[in-house]
Formats: sequence, structure tokens, C-alpha cells
Amino acid sequence: MWQGRWWRICGLALVLLIALSLAAPPTHAQDGSTGAIRGRVEDISGARIAGAQVSASNDDNGTVRRTLADAKGNFAAQLLPPGAYTVRVTSPGMQTELQNSIRVELGTATEVLFQLRV
Repeated sequence: MWQGRWWRICGLALVLLIALSLAAPPTHAQDGSTGAIRGRVEDISGARIAGAQVSASNDDNGTVRRTLADAKGNFAAQLLPPGAYTVRVTSPGMQTELQNSIRVELGTATEVLFQLRV
């Protein structure tokens, strides 16, 4: 008799666990009070540049967020307060590229493309 109750309790616990995991808010790299700058780094022929150094500097207060491009040349500077940013991308043997006044809005990701020259 206790085995029937045991399985019922286990079933209820499983249903409760699933319900709680579905009710929890998803964890993203940003929340409603921040935004992000995402992009890709490539050379002028379109070849992706892995490991490029990316820095996003807030134009209002000078706060800098640094990150690296991944193996496919993609990067993301996340959890940025809204505002205007200057983004600088460097890679050994390539010219530094700057993009000014990139706007970051709440809860969104601004997409940018950097094409570095030799």
C-alpha cells in the first residue's frame, strides 16, 4: 500500500518541479534594464576574424566593456546600460576599426558589422 503512495508522491513532485521550471523566467544575457551590442568581425574579403578584441565605451560616462570575438568572428557586449557607445575592434596585423554613436536600447541588441583592413 505504501508503494502506491510513494509513486503518487514522486509523480506529484515531478509535476511540481516541471511546473516551477517552466514558470521561472528565462535567463538571458540581458534583462529589461540593459541592452547589448552584438556583431561580427571580418576582413574586407568577408573572412571571419577569430579572437579580435572588442571594447564598447559608454559615450556619457566612459565605462568600458571588453570582449573577444569567438571562432566564427561573432561577439556580444552584454548587460550594457542604455545610451550611446563607441566600439573599437582590434586584431594583430589589422587596422583598428571604430564605430561611434552606436545606440543601445533597453531589452534589445544592436547589431553591428566590423570589416578590418590589413
